[in-house]
Amino acid sequence: MPTAHQPPVHHDNYHSVPTSHASQPSGGPRIKVPYSKNPVYVAEGYSPPVVAGRNFEYETTPQNAAYWQALTLTYRQYMKKEADTRGIDLRLLLDERRSGAFHCVGCGKPMIMRELFSNGDRVYQCWNGDCVKRIIRYQYQAQTGRIIEVT
Repeated sequence: MPTAHQPPVHHDNYHSVPTSHASQPSGGPRIKVPYSKNPVYVAEGYSPPVVAGRNFEYETTPQNAAYWQALTLTYRQYMKKEADTRGIDLRLLLDERRSGAFHCVGCGKPMIMRELFSNGDRVYQCWNGDCVKRIIRYQYQAQTGRIIEVT
């Protein structure tokens, strides 16, 4: 049985993965990405950075993984430092920086992040400048990991 092209299997990474998550959509191997808790889909051959004292995994969309891979190493390091400084998950920054990650409830066009506050609040503005709902404010709840809209 040929095994030259098969990567080693590390079963210990998947003990806590529920059965429903074991058959996620294909998108490449699952690897560690900074400031998160679950595996992420990325392209073949990508080696994540290793930082002592952190468990860097999260599950995200292939679009977010592709966006992360397209960033320069310098910008990745900047984003990791920003996430750490502000005490929020790097996934939030990835979602916010990636064009079209959030859409306006008024017109459906992409929202872009205008401000990110140290307490985790974020302010978005619709690309459509005359939309009635231009600014949406979100709050990240660190204890639950949820994002809620602040009215």
